[in-house]
Amino acid sequence: DQMKLFSLLLVVSVSYVSCLTDEELAAFTPRDPDYVDINTGLKAEVWAKDNGGNSQTLYSNAIPSHETWKFPRYHNPNYVLEHNITLKIYKEPIMRTDPL
Repeated sequence: DQMKLFSLLLVVSVSYVSCLTDEELAAFTPRDPDYVDINTGLKAEVWAKDNGGNSQTLYSNAIPSHETWKFPRYHNPNYVLEHNITLKIYKEPIMRTDPL
């Protein structure tokens, strides 16, 4: 669910602008870069960069950079797992004639 929320927030924020500014790209960082998640033993990775052409890349490993409960737990059998999420956003969107 965190991955879906992250993706949704990125799509909504980017859909209203043609690209992210350097300041906005620099804001894509973990809330607490030194925090180690109790469920995975991993640190959050979040970054964004301008690819120097017509696109920008946003990345997250979907690990929280803040305190969470220990999972799985009562009424929630899910685990916190690392997911590599990479989104490439075009500054000038290209309409595809065929879906991917």
